[in-house]
Amino acid sequence: MLIDTDNLVTVEQFRDNLAQYIDTARAGGSPLAVTQNAEVVGVFMSKAEYEALCGAAVKELLTARADGPTIAHADVRKQMRQIVQRAARKS
Repeated sequence: MLIDTDNLVTVEQFRDNLAQYIDTARAGGSPLAVTQNAEVVGVFMSKAEYEALCGAAVKELLTARADGPTIAHADVRKQMRQIVQRAARKS
C-alpha cells in the first residue's frame, strides 16, 4: 500500500477533522498517514481497503503454505518427543 505524500496529516489535524476523513474514506479516498513528530504513527483507510489488504495477505500466506514443505503428523510428534527428551536431559 502506497501513501500519497498529499495524504499526510498530523495527529492534531486528524483529531480535529476526523468526520471529514471518515467521509473521505467512505467515498473511496486513499489511505491517510497520521504523523507525530514527523513520524508516521498510523494509517487510516476505508473498511473496504482494509479488508482487501487483509484478504490479500491471507491469500499470500495460504499460497505460501500450499507451495511450501509440509510435515506429517507422525513426524511432528516424533520431533516433539525428541525436544522434550533433550529438555529433560538438561534438567
